[in-house]
Amino acid sequence: MVVSGRTRRRIEDTRARIVERTWHLLATRPWAEVTVADICEAADVAPRTFHRYFADKAELLFSESERHEDALRASLAAHRLVPEDPTPYLSAVLEDMVDQVAPYGAAGIAFRQQQLLANPDLRSRDLLKRERLADLAVDALRRGGVDPLRARVLAGAALQAFFGALAAWTEDGGELRALVADATGLLWGRA
Repeated sequence: MVVSGRTRRRIEDTRARIVERTWHLLATRPWAEVTVADICEAADVAPRTFHRYFADKAELLFSESERHEDALRASLAAHRLVPEDPTPYLSAVLEDMVDQVAPYGAAGIAFRQQQLLANPDLRSRDLLKRERLADLAVDALRRGGVDPLRARVLAGAALQAFFGALAAWTEDGGELRALVADATGLLWGRA
């Protein structure tokens, strides 16, 4: 089905409004107390419309996951991988990831993390999403000629460094790009 530009904008606006209104609700009420009905009322949409965009309310916290995965795929494809030393490649990919999350701001990321940590079902879903990112990186490294074990260890370590830097940014401040560079420097033995 071909969707016109006007229809596409309406779809994107509705989806964004649902996400935005959910965050407003979460600023005043705990996650467990916010229902799909509350979200629909706040966003002025019918439950059927809500479910057209999201399988359940938990997916709202991961509304950008698909976009982030697409951006990671593009980044993995855009950088030059040298199989003998994939660390510069991984560092470049992590810099691109900084560009993806920095616009949310440290406070926005911290608020999301608080929601995840307070709810075990959300935390487990977050871990699955992170594992998906690691799998994409592992696949790119393996296709580029990196040994499978080395690919798994390096990709996992690089993403842990990124998420560690992200946590430091939300807790202690600083500049995210510098924190990621420091974290990867520790991994690669350059700090």
